[in-house]
Amino acid sequence: MKQQTTPSSAFKTMPAKGQFGLAMQDHRQVQYQPLSLGQAFVKTALAFPERTAIIDPTTNQKLSYQQLLQQARAVAAWLLAQNLGPEHRIGIYCTRSPWQVASIMGVLMTGAAYVPLDPDYPAARIQYLVQDAGLHAV
Repeated sequence: MKQQTTPSSAFKTMPAKGQFGLAMQDHRQVQYQPLSLGQAFVKTALAFPERTAIIDPTTNQKLSYQQLLQQARAVAAWLLAQNLGPEHRIGIYCTRSPWQVASIMGVLMTGAAYVPLDPDYPAARIQYLVQDAGLHAV
């Protein structure tokens, strides 16, 4: 079977900055304010604090958005106290768990970027990733 390829320049893209609108089928324009993932998470958590945000598949424990936001804020506060935020890269060395999600959201809430580091990786691979990504903290 022949694989078809389409150059990326053939796709229409949304503007990267400012507000943008999506045309609805009835020709209305809906305006959206672009948000970072961290901002969107906080907005959702504040709007639906009691709803389930995540279920740990290993323990079946449920965390509400309020609980997840509380954990993420603790991570963000610690990072900011270390003067880590925008323009920094933070390694997250954690197994898949609600704590990993809270850590990711906490990093994103500061404006920093996260780099996932799987504890199952060999030590040499983790060391390479830490150095190559130029991480400011793990």
